[in-house]
Amino acid sequence: MNRREALKNSALLSGYAFSAGTIAAFLSGCNADPADQMWKPSFLSMDQNEMLIKLVDVILPKTDTPSASEVGVHRLIDKLMTEYCSETERKNFQEGIDKAIAAKPEDLVGYMTQIAAEAEKHDNNAKKPEKSNYRSTAFFSQLKGMTMTGYFTSEEICNNVLVYDPIPGEYIGCYPLEKTEGRAWAE
Repeated sequence: MNRREALKNSALLSGYAFSAGTIAAFLSGCNADPADQMWKPSFLSMDQNEMLIKLVDVILPKTDTPSASEVGVHRLIDKLMTEYCSETERKNFQEGIDKAIAAKPEDLVGYMTQIAAEAEKHDNNAKKPEKSNYRSTAFFSQLKGMTMTGYFTSEEICNNVLVYDPIPGEYIGCYPLEKTEGRAWAE
C-alpha cells in the first residue's frame, strides 16, 4: 500500500469533514513548500492569511514538534481553496476567517474553543441541527480537517516526527521497540 492509498483509506475512515475536492487534492499529491520565500496567498488576502496562520497554530501549536504553520499548512489550505474546493466551500471558509479576524486577538483560543463546542453540539444534534451556527461549525470542521491532514502528511512531519515502515516491506516479527526512538508510526 502506498501513501496515497493509505491516506485515502484513513480519510474515508476519519471523523473529519472532507470534501471530494480536498480528498482529490491529497490523492493527487498536493503539497505546499514551506521554504518558498516568494510565496503569496492566491485565494486569501494577506490579512486572512495572517489569521489562518494563527488559527492553524491554535489547532496544532509548536511543542517539541513544529507548529502547523511551520510545516506550511496555511499554504496548503490556500492552495486547496484555490484549486480544489467548490465555490460554496470557498465562501464559507472566507466567512469563517473574516469572523475570526473580527474576534479579539487576545481571545483567539477562546473563539476557537467556542466554535469547536458549537461544532460538537451540531454533530451531536444531527437530527435537529441549528441553522444559525451551521456556517461556523462547517468552517471549524473544514479548517480542522485540512489542518490535521496537511500537518500529518507534510514531508517534515512524515520524515522527522513519525516513523514510516513501507508496506509491503520486510516482515520483522520481533521488532525492538527501542529502534522506534519513542516516536509514533506513520502509515
